[in-house]
Amino acid sequence: MGAGGRRAVGALAATATLLLVPVVAALTLARLREPWTGREVELAALTPWGLPASGLLVVVALLATACARQWWRLILGFVAATSVLALVTHAVWLAPFFSGDPPTGPTGQAGKSDRLVVMTQNLEYGSAASLVDVVRANAVDVLVLVDLTPDGRSAVIASGLTARLPFTVGADGGSLVLSRYRLGADRLISGGGDSRELTVETPMMGAVDLVALHPTPPYQGGAWRHDYGEILGRLRESGRVRPDRPRVVAGDLNATADHVALQQVLSLGYRDAVEQADAGWQPTFPAPGAVRRLGLPVPPLVQIDHVLVSAGLRAHDVHRVAVAGADHLGVVAVVTPATGDAGTATGTPPLG
Repeated sequence: MGAGGRRAVGALAATATLLLVPVVAALTLARLREPWTGREVELAALTPWGLPASGLLVVVALLATACARQWWRLILGFVAATSVLALVTHAVWLAPFFSGDPPTGPTGQAGKSDRLVVMTQNLEYGSAASLVDVVRANAVDVLVLVDLTPDGRSAVIASGLTARLPFTVGADGGSLVLSRYRLGADRLISGGGDSRELTVETPMMGAVDLVALHPTPPYQGGAWRHDYGEILGRLRESGRVRPDRPRVVAGDLNATADHVALQQVLSLGYRDAVEQADAGWQPTFPAPGAVRRLGLPVPPLVQIDHVLVSAGLRAHDVHRVAVAGADHLGVVAVVTPATGDAGTATGTPPLG
């Protein structure tokens, strides 16, 4: 490559470096600062995208360093070294979703007698008929619907889904739980989002506490923090009152693993089903095609819909599902009792 070509490549690489530095810095600092309010909360949801961004920054910064004149090399070399540190940091944050401790044992036909298939879906928009097809295809036992309008609830009931999941709990709007098994002990646990706690009487595991969560969105700042404060208090209380009962949390949590709110919930002894099952990072919002910018569909960007399980339970076969017209992807998890050492969450404290 001639001197002119080298300068052109160096200029392009330096420009790309200049553009990527604030992006990587923002995606890293938003997680490190553990924000509860402000735009940083929304930015923290995008933290996983810091991994490819910092990887690209390493490449262009090294290329710019190689093409730069001597006095620029020190600056660009420092940027390259810092970007490597950012890359490692983001890799560590994201690694648990790919290198967890996947459960062993039967999860297919042989294990159906002792498993509970849980699905959560934000159904503010979406087709009730499509929902029925998804529930049937995944043999769902317990369905948690959140952000449901009164008309949406009527459509779900009219769809015939209750023939498969006859037990229901929920208000005219907000959250609705449909189950193959009897439901009881329903109570609201926060002032926002219609989050509720109830019991599923399963034949294989006995009574299982189910928490259907849909906290206030984080862009409401203080309301999001207050709502999560109420939820955390209720979860701690339930853990103290019924410490040995298995528990499942499901819903649109309006939080990712990079938010301090979800981290505090997990610190009570829960595991994210996606992480526990070693299922990889699975962003759920927006659903493909639900949002368009500049005429182009926006891919799923953030993982805010979750199934969490307590100690004593294991999640298998965790995957996303698409309901026609919905702006969120749903999440399905097969939940079974934990057995032996392989079913014990490493370092997981008791609930409470």
